Amino acid sequence: MRKFLFAITTVFFTLSLQAQGLYRALSLDQRVEASSLIVEAEVMRSEAVLHANGQVYTHHLLKVSRLFKGALNGNPEIVTLGGAAGGTLMKVFPALQLEPGMKGYSF
Repeated sequence: MRKFLFAITTVFFTLSLQAQGLYRALSLDQRVEASSLIVEAEVMRSEAVLHANGQVYTHHLLKVSRLFKGALNGNPEIVTLGGAAGGTLMKVFPALQLEPGMKGYSF
């Protein structure tokens, strides 16, 4: 179920960015070609960090279960803008919302 929600969240996030003109849709072949790393993974941990520029970024550590393309040097992470850290709450819309336990594919 979490894998399905992760995939659906990614689709809605992509569609929202397309609607705002901030994102150009790529075909699956184009994504594969442009990606240096493609994995199936689970979000193991999420940690929000207040950066020196005053913005909050959330770092999501991934546990890779399957490697489709590229080579791994440690555990990859996905960094998203927004979160709560150091007494600062930063919300970004639209934003990819990842939680520990979610599974999905990352390009």
